[in-house]
Amino acid sequence: MLTPHFKVEQSLWNEGGHLVRGGGVACGRSRGGFSLIELLVVISIIMLMLGFGVVGFVRYMSTGVESQTRVVLKQLANVAGEYQGDTKGQTVPYTGGYPTGSADDSISKFFTGISGSQSAVDTSILIAEDFSGAAAGSKPSTVKDGWGNAIRYYPGGSIDATGKGLPRRDMPYFASAGADGEWGTVNPATGEPNNGAAKDNLYSFEAD
Repeated sequence: MLTPHFKVEQSLWNEGGHLVRGGGVACGRSRGGFSLIELLVVISIIMLMLGFGVVGFVRYMSTGVESQTRVVLKQLANVAGEYQGDTKGQTVPYTGGYPTGSADDSISKFFTGISGSQSAVDTSILIAEDFSGAAAGSKPSTVKDGWGNAIRYYPGGSIDATGKGLPRRDMPYFASAGADGEWGTVNPATGEPNNGAAKDNLYSFEAD
């Protein structure tokens, strides 16, 4: 009678990989499975890797938008250079003082001022088509940066635009409010940005 009993226990051990006594399993989990702790560790590692990937992607996209904005600022500066070349060194005419209200038509005034130089006008039209979605061949009234905000034009000289967050410079330049879309404030005494909102502003004189 001992032999059949021994065979039953042996067959249960070989079949399931466990020692079975009285219908119960005598030892732990099967050799091919994962414990709850192991699964949680794996999930944590995957989530951590995904987090690093998202941060890296956001930084990559931000860098790409900034580079695009620097390109358009440089191209606008080249338009001003073309005007000077066609007019024997004259700066682009600018009518009136710098706008003080919420609306800013400084870039529109720039496009009006370059009308005496056909090459400058042609280049500005191409820029507007590429960066503002203007209709092909139409005269631009605005140009936007990579974040979709209007670029401003500072005519230089004695024009005071510190109230609009633009630093004073002798020469004309173009500016973007940066990723936050906020111009910030400028120190009236030095003409330089003096708060956090202005730290990410971009200017054509530093586009290189």
